[in-house]
Amino acid sequence: MKLNQDLQQAKNDSDGLRAELDNAIAVKHHLENNSNELTERLCRAEEALLASQSKQNELRRNFEEMKKEKNLLCCQSDEKTQKIHQLEEALKIAQHLLTETRKNAEEMKSE
Repeated sequence: MKLNQDLQQAKNDSDGLRAELDNAIAVKHHLENNSNELTERLCRAEEALLASQSKQNELRRNFEEMKKEKNLLCCQSDEKTQKIHQLEEALKIAQHLLTETRKNAEEMKSE
């Protein structure tokens, strides 16, 4: 009788342990699936980050190129403005000399 009770108790313990093992295996599979899903999400996030960084670097390069181009255009504009001022001054001098020449020509005609 005692042996049958011990045997029944051992079976009950074995069944309980089997249930715990099955539960642990199910939890393990669930955690593995979650881990795989998180790993995939992490990979996609890393790819998105790399793409974003690449785009940022491209935009930075474009910005630097545009700054250089702007500086070049500003320098050219300043040079052209300076040239215009020089030509305006030369025109004023030429007009003044022309006026003086006309005065001298009128004076010579009247003499």
